[in-house]
Amino acid sequence: MDHTQKNEKVRTSKLSRSPNIIFSYFKEYLTRYEDFNTDEMNGLDKYWSVKVINKSNYFFKEGDNIDTFGFIIRGAMKLISTYKDKDVVTALLTEGSSCNMKKDFNPGFVSAENAFCIEHTILVTIKHQNISKLITQYPVFSHFFSEQNEKTGIFLQERLRAFQVMSAKERYDEFFIHHHELLNRFNLQNIASYLGMKGETLSRIRSASFKKAS
Repeated sequence: MDHTQKNEKVRTSKLSRSPNIIFSYFKEYLTRYEDFNTDEMNGLDKYWSVKVINKSNYFFKEGDNIDTFGFIIRGAMKLISTYKDKDVVTALLTEGSSCNMKKDFNPGFVSAENAFCIEHTILVTIKHQNISKLITQYPVFSHFFSEQNEKTGIFLQERLRAFQVMSAKERYDEFFIHHHELLNRFNLQNIASYLGMKGETLSRIRSASFKKAS
């Protein structure tokens, strides 16, 4: 473990022991909704729990019955599917992302993916069976979950479009324009898999882009 990784683990460990701070980050995210009221948000821990996952561990695995919705407060993870004995990265997730890439949050969903943490990660989680109760008490969460559904739908549509009509270079260019910050969080092999290309292809595209820029 290098010095940077050690500091990251220490910071995450300290934060994980401060659930009030974690929920304050979550509340800050919720302020984007017009009907959010800070004074009414003092009982979130009745429904939500804090979950800490160490680097190189899983939030869930392929075949698990998913009965919990997770939202990343700090950290990063990748979703991995196995196809013909080959691991394929299907999503790169960081702060402000939900971890259950599906269009609804009904219980009984069996995961076809593995959620693997590439950093020490802190989430707030809620059981699917408690979501309707949460929305009844805090209506703002109706907008929150609707937004998460919409983001997932858009994500899946964009992924499909990218592989249908874009070349490898075009996929990388669009990724760099909209998600260049992820280049500092995920290694190039993960990004290459996510973009549907070999590592050497990504290296060649990046090298040509650097030469063109200079």
